[in-house]
Amino acid sequence: MADSIRIEGLKEMQKSLEMTYKEMEDIVVKAMRSAARPVARQVKSRLGSEDFRFLVKSKVIRGRKTRSGYPTAVIGMFKSKVRKSDDDRTIPNWFKAYWKNYGTLSRRSPSHQFVKPIKPKSRGKQGGVMPRNFFDQALNSVDWQSKVRSGFKKNLIKQLDKMKQKAI
Repeated sequence: MADSIRIEGLKEMQKSLEMTYKEMEDIVVKAMRSAARPVARQVKSRLGSEDFRFLVKSKVIRGRKTRSGYPTAVIGMFKSKVRKSDDDRTIPNWFKAYWKNYGTLSRRSPSHQFVKPIKPKSRGKQGGVMPRNFFDQALNSVDWQSKVRSGFKKNLIKQLDKMKQKAI
């Protein structure tokens, strides 16, 4: 339940600025993080229900930790600490949000690719939670990728200016 955007071309930037890859990646990660946070706030505000707003976050993953090798900004619903209740069968809120967003049993959302199919013993049962697709609608209403890109450009220029000030 997350979507991502990545920035390529760090090696060319490194050659032109004569910096180490780590220094360049630090600047890019800071710029991506500061560009993604306001967009995550907008997504939170556009979620219909306040029940799951605390799950929406933005993360920036460094290049060495991604398959592509490039820094990646991710905005999505991420697991958080379980809020304990009195009974022993506490269901984490992330699962509740996932079920409400994509549906369960025979009412699963056809637009989502599920990892596991419905179990054979439950296959014939009718019912389940209706998919609301509230997270996808909130992401699409914000046009988040273009906002992160434009914010990234502005913040990258700010970070590079700070770097020049330190060098002088």
